[in-house]
Amino acid sequence: MAQIEKEPIVLKIFIYIFITVLFVWIGFPFYWMVISSLKSPAELTAIPPTYWPRDPVFSNYITIWTAIPLARQLLNSVYITLLTVAISLVLTATTAYALSRFDFKGKNFIVGFLLFVQLVPLTVYLIPLYFTLLNLGLINTIFGLVICYGIIGIPYMALMLRSYFKNAYPKELEEAAIIDGCSRFGTFIRIGVPLTRTGLIAVSIMTGINTWKEFLFASIVLRRGAYRPVSVGIFDLVGEFGLSFNRMGLFMAACTIVCVPLIVGFIFVQRYIVGGISGGAVKG
Repeated sequence: MAQIEKEPIVLKIFIYIFITVLFVWIGFPFYWMVISSLKSPAELTAIPPTYWPRDPVFSNYITIWTAIPLARQLLNSVYITLLTVAISLVLTATTAYALSRFDFKGKNFIVGFLLFVQLVPLTVYLIPLYFTLLNLGLINTIFGLVICYGIIGIPYMALMLRSYFKNAYPKELEEAAIIDGCSRFGTFIRIGVPLTRTGLIAVSIMTGINTWKEFLFASIVLRRGAYRPVSVGIFDLVGEFGLSFNRMGLFMAACTIVCVPLIVGFIFVQRYIVGGISGGAVKG
């Protein structure tokens, strides 16, 4: 067997340098956020800036729970995220299955329209969605915000799952089940859902992450009241005239608390995301 040619050492060094620079470029803002949450107001204003706290201050992580109703806002974010994921998953899975298994008039138009809406900036939806929800009486309601998140996320997720349904298992498997007496809905529940669980998990995780960190629509739909998620709640620390250095540590502590669930969760579920995206990327 011919010996496989090894990569030149120069190329390996270049790859490692590139990865290191990319890691620092992406990770430095998170690092700065964490160390800023541990600095005192005096150290935050120090020139030149310090890249590690001289005397770490952990009181910000205690004070933040009373400075804003952080616990309630975290629960709101969890509730909104779970509700959005549940509703979006049902609508996305059924839509993707229909587009992958049925031939009907206007199917190509629907697929093309789902692709087209990916080109439209999210801010274009903001004004018409706001007035629609206002006329329906859904401003300052959680369900109104869930509708916005569904409109944003369902088209992309449906297209990804459509490819996944087409390539995860052969169509003949469903045809055999139908011959044995299984209904079309039964094949979807008993065959389609179990065999595409990796794609469904990936869609759920991506929807959950996007919902948890979203700020723009949440700040418009939930302008006031007790239903605001944490992404909007911590913005109260900014105030009317901007964020002062006296509150900068609190703000960074709140941002760190919000980011920790995403980072920890992503570490455990990244294989599902990669598997779901790669499975849905195969051309059917």
